[in-house]
Amino acid sequence: KNRAVFLAMLASMLNAFSNDRIFTFLPLLLVARGIDAKTIGSFALGFTLGSFAGKMACGRLIDMFGTRKIFIIAGISLTLLLCALLSSGNLVLTVLLALAIGIVTKGTVPVIQTIITEPVQGTQNYEAVFTVNSFGRGITNILTPTLFGGLAALWSMDAVYMLMAVVAALSIVPVMLMGRTQGHSAG
Repeated sequence: KNRAVFLAMLASMLNAFSNDRIFTFLPLLLVARGIDAKTIGSFALGFTLGSFAGKMACGRLIDMFGTRKIFIIAGISLTLLLCALLSSGNLVLTVLLALAIGIVTKGTVPVIQTIITEPVQGTQNYEAVFTVNSFGRGITNILTPTLFGGLAALWSMDAVYMLMAVVAALSIVPVMLMGRTQGHSAG
């Protein structure tokens, strides 16, 4: 019923679509690019370290700039980083991109959770909103492996990551619309 809550949940599901399977399919992308399977561990380490750093950094940045701005910046950054990953053939650059991708993917989890709670009025509604959001993200996480696997079989792993990049860019649209909705209702 609440448009702002709906937009926040839509952003959350799009965020899950573009973020949650990056690490899962990354070894396949790297092997398809000819990167030695032995070095994939370096990428995993970079991504994991970036994930930890992202949660800390985004938490601090929220206090300085606000949740929506951080989410929008992270979405744009993820889009650009995924495009850079697709064009990178250098192992060192790929590991650095892994670190940066980890920062913007896992760092946005607390950000989107905060965005979802902003339009909720009354503490009794938090549980319902988080339940519906978790259900939506869960459905997304169930469907994406099949979709991504089929897309990779039809075209390539590059197509999967390009789709993730596009959806990462689209995930910021509902958050931007939230700002307009709340701006109009306040004015």
